[in-house]
Amino acid sequence: MNGKNLTLKNVSIIVTGNLNGGGKILNHCNNNPSTYCVRGAVQNNPTISVTRNYDCVPPSCTKTWNGSVSTNWNVANNWTPSGVPTINCDVLINNTVPCIISTNNAEAKSITVSNAGSLNINNSGIAKVKGKIDVAATANFILENASSLIKIDDVVNEGSITMKRTTSITKMDYVYWSSPVESFNVSNVSPNSSLIYKWIPTISTNLNGFGNWAGAANEVMVKGKGYIVRGPNNFSTTTPQNFTAIFTGKANNGTILTPIARGTYSGPNYFNGGTKVTSNDDNWNLIGNPYPSAIDAIDFLTANPSIDGYIMLWTHGTSPSSAYSDPFYEGFVYNYSIADYIRYNNLGASNGPDVFNGYIAAGQGFFVSMLDGGPDTQNLNFTNALRSNTYDNGQFYRNTNNSVTSNEKHRIWLDIINTTNNSSMTALIGYADGASNSRDRLYDAETDNKVTLNLFSLIDDVKFAIQGRQTPFDDNDVVPLGFRTPSSGIYSIGIKSIDGLFETTAQAIFLHDLELNIIHDLRSMPYSFQANEGTNNNRFNLIFKNTLSENTTELNDNSVWVSSSTGLTVHSSIENISSIKVFDILDRVITNKEKVTSKTIVLDQILKTNSGLILEITLENNKVLYKKVVY
Repeated sequence: MNGKNLTLKNVSIIVTGNLNGGGKILNHCNNNPSTYCVRGAVQNNPTISVTRNYDCVPPSCTKTWNGSVSTNWNVANNWTPSGVPTINCDVLINNTVPCIISTNNAEAKSITVSNAGSLNINNSGIAKVKGKIDVAATANFILENASSLIKIDDVVNEGSITMKRTTSITKMDYVYWSSPVESFNVSNVSPNSSLIYKWIPTISTNLNGFGNWAGAANEVMVKGKGYIVRGPNNFSTTTPQNFTAIFTGKANNGTILTPIARGTYSGPNYFNGGTKVTSNDDNWNLIGNPYPSAIDAIDFLTANPSIDGYIMLWTHGTSPSSAYSDPFYEGFVYNYSIADYIRYNNLGASNGPDVFNGYIAAGQGFFVSMLDGGPDTQNLNFTNALRSNTYDNGQFYRNTNNSVTSNEKHRIWLDIINTTNNSSMTALIGYADGASNSRDRLYDAETDNKVTLNLFSLIDDVKFAIQGRQTPFDDNDVVPLGFRTPSSGIYSIGIKSIDGLFETTAQAIFLHDLELNIIHDLRSMPYSFQANEGTNNNRFNLIFKNTLSENTTELNDNSVWVSSSTGLTVHSSIENISSIKVFDILDRVITNKEKVTSKTIVLDQILKTNSGLILEITLENNKVLYKKVVY
């Protein structure tokens, strides 16, 4: 090496070759940089390799809480010996002065809270502990709402912690829960609630053995399983109130295997007793985050290939109503809207860019769909690798939405809107690295076939609420769209939100109506259309360039407009109008005017009925424009 120096820490230096004294191993076992010089008669090209030395033992460190300055964990003189604990320090809290972890992270090798000691992690505070946590029966370890306890090693904790989770609900709201502690009775989540359920994927008493809700009052919550609990009986049915669930017990930690199951039906959809039955109905499992910290949803999905690559979170945005069809197999009069589920996968959330940040909060229950094929009972695998002190533990459903920063993806959220009552449903189409134009487990999420107002994209006739497409983006791409409408009437499709290149560039976004041969610019306004009750998979394509010829284009041309204050009148400020056809919402020709040869025409033969009309306007330069009006 001829005088070359190596600066290293916590590594082994392995020297091989023809050196004076032969090969040597030098161990450097501390975090302080040091310099080593290797000398010898250099022959036969000796080599030096550097490896991480796992035999190095960090110097021992014990910190005892004295609280002499304040209650703040991160003040050096609150500890004996002085200094804020690091990940290599055993921490002892044993006096009556509370120790509080606030906004700054806290780290320790182990934590012991004894005697009358008290450790509190405030809202959004984080404690990262490598090893064991031991809490005496006379002591307190309390995690306030949105705080996190991160564990690294797979070790068994001793004693009880208390974790609080707060959500804003009414009496009629169901919250999806999972326990972050061992052996917790589900009835203690909300003692004043009378309705508590778990989900059974297959149940013999139901039609065809498909899944359904089963009573779960007074059951011990299974690690990694989800449960639903209705709001307290004394809460308002209309005005939301803050409710805090308090979980007390030994903190869950390490590898947790949670059993899931599915049925065997994989045939076509059908109706039974007025309820639609789909092949996925016996695949659903209600599970939950088992830890007192958030977990990464995509890491969880990636680690568990036995389930489809998306989760479903319940938001409960609407109250129960007799107007909603029964989504299950009982004779319920009042039902909740199944459109209130968020689907989330590696492309994003089905309902919009700011509804879910990708981190499943502590105590949060959610649905997954077990894939067909393989054994019909398997285990889901939760590990500490899913946890991190960088994950936000504050986004809990049902609760107020937090702002979310999207990753670099190119996405379009489209809404279908029922213009009668302004109800809507959203579909997500996006372009992302890792996705393909075929079906991808982590980028595509099937829609719910029971939703009566629905918009979805299609891959080989399979309906998707979320569809990922390959990158780089190609403006020749064509995405087939389908929809379902609950009754005949006028509906609209419009852009709810965009990001990526659709936000930062002027890339066009068109809806192609294949029935009317209209290409509509969705950036200008939503597209209104007449639809009959039922499902239509063949009417619309989402496209990104105008594929009709120049002479049959719907133009966003302000030189031609329609007024209706004194009868239906068409105006053209530049070119003379050659002809006009007027269609109703059923695509019937109402009026056909030929040889107009003027810049203005009054269509006085059309009576005002407040109905939707489409005007096909041909100018004398052979340009064709389409205008939509309600008259």
